[in-house]
Amino acid sequence: MTDERLNLPSASSFAADVLCHGRRNLIRSMFAQGVPDLDNETPSIYAARGTRIHRALELNQAFELAEDEAEAYRAAVKIKETCIAIWCEDNGIESFTEMPRESRFWLNHRDTLAPMLSGQLDAHWVSEDQRHICIIDFKTGRADYMEQASLNWQLRCAALLTWIEYGRKAERIRVALVKPETQGEPLDYCDFTRFDLEQIEAATNLILWQTQQPDAPRTAGEHCKYCAAKAVCHEALRMALTPVNTLQIVPSSNGKLTKKYVAQLVETAPIESVREVFGKRGIVKFVMEAVVGRLAALPEEEKYRLGLKMQLGRSTDYIRDTKAAFDVLLAWGFPESEIWSCLSFSKTEIVDMVKRFRNCRDSEGDVFYEVTLDDFIQRGRGNEILAEA
Repeated sequence: MTDERLNLPSASSFAADVLCHGRRNLIRSMFAQGVPDLDNETPSIYAARGTRIHRALELNQAFELAEDEAEAYRAAVKIKETCIAIWCEDNGIESFTEMPRESRFWLNHRDTLAPMLSGQLDAHWVSEDQRHICIIDFKTGRADYMEQASLNWQLRCAALLTWIEYGRKAERIRVALVKPETQGEPLDYCDFTRFDLEQIEAATNLILWQTQQPDAPRTAGEHCKYCAAKAVCHEALRMALTPVNTLQIVPSSNGKLTKKYVAQLVETAPIESVREVFGKRGIVKFVMEAVVGRLAALPEEEKYRLGLKMQLGRSTDYIRDTKAAFDVLLAWGFPESEIWSCLSFSKTEIVDMVKRFRNCRDSEGDVFYEVTLDDFIQRGRGNEILAEA
């Protein structure tokens, strides 16, 4: 596996290296053994959406974006301009230069000059006297989960790499998160002084050294969700099994573990244990999906050796010619009103039809559906779901 990062640590994922020093060794061994990176096969629709918006911000144009994406783009541009204005006012900056977007900078080994870490900046600006630098990282989508800027390792690395790139001349570097679609504060920033940058450099070098040790320990946690090696990591798998251990779920006297029996065990477990398991539901889901994906990709003989097999899931049969089926049922003598009651229009299908025949975007199809068919829609709200407070 080769990419522009040279298969080396990068700023965007460095927080996981900070929390789990041994993950790099496992990722390297996984690729060396030919285990596929299941996370990189097909990007999610949300990741693809974020990539499109980032690309538009890089090119300063939003012609190819859907309306909701264009709204996020316009909001990000406005927040960016506010950020730059505040930066200039706070530091008395009258003249500055915007540097090339998506620049990638490197940290090299002090003695051998071998590359060790890189980071790609969404956007950055340098004051005329080079005493001040401003770095912005765009976070599209719901970024409520993000830690604050002063604690963000991606921004720490970005500041360090930029400081080194420009000859360590900067006395103060501002880093900012621009989050146009968050429910929280859309602009979050902090400043790193020369002293801060020196401490970040020392800490970064120590962490990089720790990740290169053969006995570097692995530590499971929320960061496992996005780790390429989660399907082969013992620590991540043990965390995925914490519901079994925490709730002390064991087979009943007859050796069976039924849904009803598990419900009884959960009902009798200490409520603190139940809450602990609830907090880990995300990582359990991600790890188990990766496990299933890895096992499903095995050759048939290997599945057989492990006592596994592929089988068809639930049927997905559907009526492909609704009109013809309607006419047949009518010919058999079924009342027309009864046949109509068997039919249903899904919002997805109707919006897709509107897009095809009116050559419009998703948002316009949604509006057409909501307005034109409003009198025929039975409105309803989803059931309440439990969430973190």
